[in-house]
Amino acid sequence: MWQYNSYSVYVCLFNEHSEKNEQISLPETHRNYSENLNAFLTHNSLDRKHLKERRRQKNAMLNLTSSYKSEKGVAKPIVVPTVPTSLSSYNTIINSHEGRSLLIDYCIEKYEIEKIYFISDIDGLKDYDTEELDWLVLVRKLYKLYIAPECKPDLLINLPKDITDEIRGKIKAKNCPMGIFDRAREFVLNQVDKNVVKHFLKSSEGSQYLKALVSFDNISRQVIRTISKNVNRLEIELNVIGYDKRHDTKKPTGKSKYYVYEIEVRIGEYLFTVFRAYKEFYNLHENLKKEFPKHLPPFPHKIYLRRSEVKSIARQRASDLNQYLQEILKKQPEISKHQELLTFIKQTETDAKDEEFNKFLILRGVRRANKF
Repeated sequence: MWQYNSYSVYVCLFNEHSEKNEQISLPETHRNYSENLNAFLTHNSLDRKHLKERRRQKNAMLNLTSSYKSEKGVAKPIVVPTVPTSLSSYNTIINSHEGRSLLIDYCIEKYEIEKIYFISDIDGLKDYDTEELDWLVLVRKLYKLYIAPECKPDLLINLPKDITDEIRGKIKAKNCPMGIFDRAREFVLNQVDKNVVKHFLKSSEGSQYLKALVSFDNISRQVIRTISKNVNRLEIELNVIGYDKRHDTKKPTGKSKYYVYEIEVRIGEYLFTVFRAYKEFYNLHENLKKEFPKHLPPFPHKIYLRRSEVKSIARQRASDLNQYLQEILKKQPEISKHQELLTFIKQTETDAKDEEFNKFLILRGVRRANKF
């Protein structure tokens, strides 16, 4: 079944009777597969000339009201903040709420939206339960929608011949593994990162995204500075309250799913949640062990298991990791309030987004992360 996670994107469909892109959740499509499959995979084209002209007029109005000139009559250039490359990749932008919206707007205007659709649909495809869906039918639909010579020009993805031939051959032989589109996705993602994202960051939409990113980072640093300054006087509480399955699109099929553990953090008056993988807990332990080799509690052992046991082990591991954190907090302040631990519990933009999404689900009587 479809799982919301930090690496996934809601598939954006163009409503046939609307001039704006709408977001639909895949479970709605999943409930009525026979009727809605075509709707899920068919992106109705907009009158793009009209859309582009409307955006041009909007930008002209914004420039008229916000731009100003120096005494010599020369307009001052827009100053775009710079950020590390890791924060300006497609995956980072698309997982940012504001970044996703701005990137989609930019791609619609520049006729690049089919690449975003393609990546989103391939990511969504991997989260389907193949026992409940006709896998071959869905693979064929995606092929006809984006790759086949007869597909609509607006959605055609130009792939290298060897990749196209490989996909076509597997479909013809009815041999369609889970990773049938992996090479195609990697090729398109590289194109997006090298070309689309590069120009997006220089656009007005990209400028808005970068400013929002820097603003969030400044707020986060301010909170950390406040905590660090008063850390010896503040009580720290950490509790692992749940776990959640995620999907890493950078890893090959079969090795891309993993669990993160939801930690409720209370430092003085600050209360927030962060999500950390087992590996991040282990890295914390190793870093602390370098400073305090004789004073740390033993770290929970990693258990290798069959796929059918993954969820039950994740539940047990969440309990073990929680116990590990409690043992650390019992230690002297040199350990329980060490900078390594403060860095470990610093809330990232992804953490903040996930926390807000969990609140959204709770208000509707749904819980995404597994409680224990």
